[in-house]
Amino acid sequence: MSTLFAAKLSYTIKKGDDSAIGVSFTDPNNSGIPLDLSQFTDLKMQVKIAPEGDVHLFELNTGNLGLSIGGTNSEVLTIVISRVDSTQRPGTYFYDVQGIISGELRTILEGKLKIEGDVTR
Repeated sequence: MSTLFAAKLSYTIKKGDDSAIGVSFTDPNNSGIPLDLSQFTDLKMQVKIAPEGDVHLFELNTGNLGLSIGGTNSEVLTIVISRVDSTQRPGTYFYDVQGIISGELRTILEGKLKIEGDVTR
């Protein structure tokens, strides 16, 4: 397996809102060629208060439709956070997305997720 480094992305959502973000990946070993994410199995994302914490606030995966793969070359990972999952206390949290490729567990995306308070309830 060639070297694959985790992409870093921090983003902000509103408390209690449904939100979605799409992230395109390219193969770092093949000068910008789209990375086929369909090669990964068991993709999951955990959101935690602290990066090394044992308890996660919520988890998304391809089974619960929180994570999906699309794009012309299966290079786009879409993360959908439901209004239920986004009801956490406003603050900055940590997340990563991991999957298995060629029998190895790999982190493909990591960063901070900021949840801002809302006005209308």
